Amino acid sequence: MASIQISEIQLYNILKEKIRDQQAQVLTDFIESRVDKEFEKSKSILASKSDILELKNQIAENKSEIIKWMFIFWTSQLVAVFTFLKFFIK
Repeated sequence: MASIQISEIQLYNILKEKIRDQQAQVLTDFIESRVDKEFEKSKSILASKSDILELKNQIAENKSEIIKWMFIFWTSQLVAVFTFLKFFIK
């Protein structure tokens, strides 16, 4: 379905041709308030550019922490294996 963009004034003029002037204004105001309410409701779940930047920074920080702990883990594993082999070979 194609998205049609129409301004509030254009909507009012279209409705004014079909129905009375006052009813067109009431209907236009209702639609505008409804759209504003829906936007406010969904605004809390939308991510802003600063939210995305903060998330990228956290991911980068966590990635470096994971790499550091992986290095420590594998180094200690190698030390444990070599120590075990040293005692096993003697």
